[in-house]
Amino acid sequence: VVGIDAADNSLTAAQRQTPAEACFVTELAQADLTTLPSNVRLVFSARTARKDSLRLPGTTNYVECPAFNPDETEAFARRFLPSASAEWMSQFHALSSGIPRVQDYAIRAGNNNLLATLNALRPGGKNLNDVLRKLFQEAAQKSGTSYDFLMSCLAALPAPIPLRHLSGVSQLQE
Repeated sequence: VVGIDAADNSLTAAQRQTPAEACFVTELAQADLTTLPSNVRLVFSARTARKDSLRLPGTTNYVECPAFNPDETEAFARRFLPSASAEWMSQFHALSSGIPRVQDYAIRAGNNNLLATLNALRPGGKNLNDVLRKLFQEAAQKSGTSYDFLMSCLAALPAPIPLRHLSGVSQLQE
């Protein structure tokens, strides 16, 4: 299995170059792979809304990665918080909407403490945008830079932003 994570980001980065560059994702997806062993598989991950931009062959099998159901939430959370009650699991699933990245954020923020983990998602639950905003705010605070300034730097640069460019614009260390 050859996995290419965030393949849509690679395509976007290639297209934003001046002049636009060919993207290895598209080239790989459209290559004649019939000479490879029959057990070789290519796996591309991408946002659902951008999967068509990859121009994958018509024979491609698509597998969506939806939010966790309650059983999956429990299996994930028990790896870190084995003593959590069924009621806690229900609250955790509801407050995170079953979104794995949100759940991971809450467990890390809670430092494997049951109450602190739920509090990281309160009062009304969090979505991925809330979590990313909070992480950026924490990063800005740690660096001594204002959140608004850091967001201005991010907005001014084309995505994806090489760390050395962000560092130069924001005057923060790499």
